[in-house]
Amino acid sequence: MSCPAPDTREPASASFLQDVMLALLVSVVFSLCVAFIAASPVVNTAALVVREVHLRPNETVIEKRNVGGVYICSGTNWSGTCGHAVQPLNTCIVLGSDWKNKIASFGPDSCTMCFAYKTTNCAFGDGFFWMFQNPGDASGGRSVTNNAWNTHIASFKCWRSPDCYAS
Repeated sequence: MSCPAPDTREPASASFLQDVMLALLVSVVFSLCVAFIAASPVVNTAALVVREVHLRPNETVIEKRNVGGVYICSGTNWSGTCGHAVQPLNTCIVLGSDWKNKIASFGPDSCTMCFAYKTTNCAFGDGFFWMFQNPGDASGGRSVTNNAWNTHIASFKCWRSPDCYAS
């Protein structure tokens, strides 16, 4: 019997953890009807630039992607118009008219965690936001009672996943 290798991962950055804790705190406060709205400045107002990716049945994407990459599709189960783009971390990405409220599959790359918002400025103001980690969700969020995200995403912000700081 062999012993497991020691955990050599570096601790998650304080800035990232503060961002996540703030996001969770704001959502709890809002759900308790306190008039606190956390809005982050909109840095990127350009449309999401993507490249179309076509996969044959049973084909997988094996290329290693960069942290911050997001694969999105207009249909559930990774169907419809799809694209992949690497976005700057900790930056609000405001979707252009070609993607705004049209995403039904959302898949961050490895080591990427994203919050998607119903608002166009990555704010929790309307109470609707969703968290995605690799491999993502291709269901359109229809399994989430009273909060399906299918065709409601107007902006998103991504960070490096806390479990990937050693890689």
